[in-house]
Amino acid sequence: MKLEGRYLFHLPIEQVYEALRDEALIRRALPGHVYFRMTSPTHYEGALELDVPKMGGHYEGELDVTETIAPTFYRLSATARGPEDRRVTAEGTVTLTALAPRETEVHYAGTTDALAEFNRLVQLAARPIAVHLANRALHHFEAILSEEPPMTEAAPNESTVEERPQPTEWR
Repeated sequence: MKLEGRYLFHLPIEQVYEALRDEALIRRALPGHVYFRMTSPTHYEGALELDVPKMGGHYEGELDVTETIAPTFYRLSATARGPEDRRVTAEGTVTLTALAPRETEVHYAGTTDALAEFNRLVQLAARPIAVHLANRALHHFEAILSEEPPMTEAAPNESTVEERPQPTEWR
């Protein structure tokens, strides 16, 4: 499944770039995390409890930052194992663009085999939900950086998906 979206941070590009690599900030913003730790400047390990129909459960995995161009670009690769020995892989890019001194657009794009066992229609239906959840996570991350409470409504950002799903409760 391909995933692509955008999120606008109301923070300087350098602050966003550094924050996206900060182990403690990521840990605070990551929903459902059991543990998350940096084992090297480019390698993270963690575990999540997902509450998603047909895919929920305990997942343990690794995330590698395979390429960086400060302060504008990351290339990422991830692998995880979940219930029933389900293996999930993903890879993608994160591109940061300074739109103004305190405005940074984050464009994320990637692919995952997380829904490979489902038909194409299910994958298409899941895409806007995945973008919505990614933007909610980024909004929560921004709220932590700004020390503001997270919104309860959908994050006001755009994606390549036409319609947004209804807001869901943030855990």
